[in-house]
Amino acid sequence: MELLEFLVITLSKSDKVWLIEELAELYITEQYHISQDSIDFSSQLVRTENAIKRVVKQQNELYLKDATVAPFIIKGTSQNLLAKTQALDVLEESLNALEEPPHQFAERVGYEILRRMGCTESGIRVTQRSRDAGIDYWGEIEIGGVPYNLPHRILVIGQVKMNVGSTPVSDLREFVGAVRTALAVNIFGSNYNEHSPNIMHFVTTGELTREGENIARIFNIQVFKRRHLIEMGILKP
Repeated sequence: MELLEFLVITLSKSDKVWLIEELAELYITEQYHISQDSIDFSSQLVRTENAIKRVVKQQNELYLKDATVAPFIIKGTSQNLLAKTQALDVLEESLNALEEPPHQFAERVGYEILRRMGCTESGIRVTQRSRDAGIDYWGEIEIGGVPYNLPHRILVIGQVKMNVGSTPVSDLREFVGAVRTALAVNIFGSNYNEHSPNIMHFVTTGELTREGENIARIFNIQVFKRRHLIEMGILKP
């Protein structure tokens, strides 16, 4: 069992505040079957404690970077206590395999995001998987109370990727290129071109690399990760 999975399963079973040393001892016993009387136990214990702190820090940083609640709390004057937050349920669900076919997942997620943004039923488009041209969904948001000579609609364009681990930065680059091409050739209709206001969505079940984060920031792409979908109730924990 991977260390992260072990931590999630163990902490989810109760509201107990754990000593990191206690968790390390339990993991070593269960994973490596090393007796506490063994000469190797002490050195393995130190390595495992450090590994737990490293894994916890990495996961917390991922969540905090996305402005979501971190799943773990490290406490104690010596930073030797570990507790869970309500976000542990989100992390636990994110470790489960998705069995939904990719095209079905893209259609369902794209439709639900557009609906929640206020797109009407008639304004939602989910593209066929054989002809998506790098775009999985798009829709129109009506804007009220603006001068007649300004745009009254904003185009929302999205791509959905079922990634495991890191999302290739090429996926984001290709998406930006697909959006530019689609606008240039009026895929969304004659009312929209490369100068029209639009919002780009990129949905991924994986994590963005540092370069991917830079691409998203440069092109102002709104990124939805798996934990966001879980918090939105689109994927239920």
